[in-house]
Amino acid sequence: MAPRQAFGRRVNPQAFPAQPIPAPQPVAAQVSVPTVTPDDQPSLDAELSAWKQERGSQFRIPWSQLSLMASLCFGIASLVLPDSVNSNVDWLLWGLAIMSAWVWYSNRRKKKLTSPAAP
Repeated sequence: MAPRQAFGRRVNPQAFPAQPIPAPQPVAAQVSVPTVTPDDQPSLDAELSAWKQERGSQFRIPWSQLSLMASLCFGIASLVLPDSVNSNVDWLLWGLAIMSAWVWYSNRRKKKLTSPAAP
């Protein structure tokens, strides 16, 4: 009977001869005396706050996309809901759709006015 090949990535331990593991060599550790005194170093809190300020968060909420999506969802909801529900919230959904569409349009117009003109 032929030897079976191992399934997947498993290696057959009999395929490779065992190699002796070399004994670890002791390494002499060198200890150096710190040249800076603890009074000269900034506190851990100050260093952490400086790091956070330097790193900063570049995330901005995409209000334009959110308002466009909200206006589309409110408009579609006013058309899709059954008449029993739609009669109670129809004006509310259309009002929300119009307000979010206005926010999207005003933000888009504001960006267009403030962006530099392309040559």
